Amino acid sequence: MNSDVASVVFGYLSPTEAVNLSLTCKFFATEAKKNQCVVVEEHICWGEATPGMTWTGQQKSEGQTPGFQAHYASTKANAVALAGELLKKKMVFSVRVGFQQDFAGGFTFRLVGFRMFDYNTCRRSDKWFYKRNV
Repeated sequence: MNSDVASVVFGYLSPTEAVNLSLTCKFFATEAKKNQCVVVEEHICWGEATPGMTWTGQQKSEGQTPGFQAHYASTKANAVALAGELLKKKMVFSVRVGFQQDFAGGFTFRLVGFRMFDYNTCRRSDKWFYKRNV
């Protein structure tokens, strides 16, 4: 079996199923680390997001403090599709997608160190392979 086949297999699995499969052997564990993605939606707490909103801009504004929610996907393609769906929400102003291995704590299903107002503190790298704003 090679990486291409494993990538196809992970494409049909939910994030939880991908984690469970990764526990079966070293090969799947390695491939899961390469494929597991984190999708972070940045949102406001009420109202509608408007074009040009940013995390720092919302933090500096009076009233609304931005929030975020982390979602998981078993492959890059699934993560980008999920990001597209999240951008349709009226309160979401930005979506970022990165690999799970770029976060501190490595390959864990739950992210270690996510803080309420700044998820970037647990990033090993500031590279996101997908970023979209409203």
